[in-house]
Amino acid sequence: MKKTLLFSFLLTAILGGSFVTLYFFTYPGATFANTDSNTSTYEMPYPGMLPDNPLYLLKETRDYMVEFGTRDPLSKAELNLVCADKHVSMGVELVKKGKNALALRSLASSEEHTARAIDVLEKSIKQGASPSGELMVKLKESNAEHLTTYLRLMGELPEGDTEKLQDIIMVTEKLQERIKTL
Repeated sequence: MKKTLLFSFLLTAILGGSFVTLYFFTYPGATFANTDSNTSTYEMPYPGMLPDNPLYLLKETRDYMVEFGTRDPLSKAELNLVCADKHVSMGVELVKKGKNALALRSLASSEEHTARAIDVLEKSIKQGASPSGELMVKLKESNAEHLTTYLRLMGELPEGDTEKLQDIIMVTEKLQERIKTL
C-alpha cells in the first residue's frame, strides 16, 4: 500500500511538474540576469536545480519527457533553446561553486541542446514551416551570449579545464555558422 501511494505521489509530481514547466517554458518569468552590462541585453534563464543535487536526475527526466511530448517543431526548438540557456546558467553557477567537471559537462550539454534546436529548425524549414523572426533573433542572441559567457569563464577555470572549454567554444562557433545558414 505504501509503495503504491509513493509511486502515485512521484508520478503525479513528475507529470504535474512537466505541465507546470511547459507553461513556464512558454512564458518564462524568472530570468538569470546578465551581470556584464556592456556585452548584451540577452538574459539567461534561472538555472533551477543544479547537477550536484541528488534529485537532478528527476529534473532531467522531466525535461526529456516534456521535450518528447512537444510535437510542434518550432515549440520544440524554442524548448531546446531554453534548456540550452539553462545549462549555461548551471555551468556558471557550478564554476562559482568550484565544481568544474560538472560545469563543463553542463556547458557541453548546453551546446547539444542548441544543436538539437538547430536540427529541428532545419528540418521544419525543409518541410515548409518558417520560424518566426523573433525565434531566429533569440537563437542568434542566445548563441552569442553562450560564446561571451564561455570566454569570460576561460579566466576562471584551471589550465586543464580551459582546454575542454576551448573545445566547447569551437562547437559553439560551428553552431553559430549553422545558424547563419538558416
